[in-house]
Amino acid sequence: MGRFLAAIGVAQLRAGPPGDAPPEDLWLGDPAVVHACAALLEGLLHEPEFLRRCAKAELSRDDERAIAIAGVFDARLAAARALASQQAHDLGLGTRAAAAHRELHARATGADLPAGLALADLDPFGEPAFELAGRALAARLRLFLRDRYDEDWWRNPRTATSLNALWGRGGRPTAADLWAEMGSPAGIDALVDELIESCR
Repeated sequence: MGRFLAAIGVAQLRAGPPGDAPPEDLWLGDPAVVHACAALLEGLLHEPEFLRRCAKAELSRDDERAIAIAGVFDARLAAARALASQQAHDLGLGTRAAAAHRELHARATGADLPAGLALADLDPFGEPAFELAGRALAARLRLFLRDRYDEDWWRNPRTATSLNALWGRGGRPTAADLWAEMGSPAGIDALVDELIESCR
């Protein structure tokens, strides 16, 4: 279900600009914003009330924590891939980058990454870093929406105004622009706080 919600977030971003918008509004924007739009709705899985009302799922607190812990692993894996991808950028896609990724993966998850997969998810051009930045931005966006439209922001019709302001511009705003619009410096604090809260 998380992937489905993430796909809806990206689809809204792609469909948001008017039909006569230039191609760069659709395809040449900040990749972190694309990841943020995906993570924004994917994060609804950490909202127990959303799961009850919309997914019609009555989960135990242990099940809710399991979903939250999966979110922690997603963030840790994105961070490990981002750091290893930086190594690949500096050292090339070779044995040293593979070894760095395997070590970072083990630290992030407590599990070994098979040697044959050590280079599979690395991108020397920074895609994993954009994913992590997008996750952090999405957590801040959820906090912004919660502060403005209450805990159940996802069912408040007034939320559409803010979401349309995000999606309607497509790829034109950068992640830095969106952080500035929320009056907050870029960082991972909102993501860390959200993950800690959802795991309690």
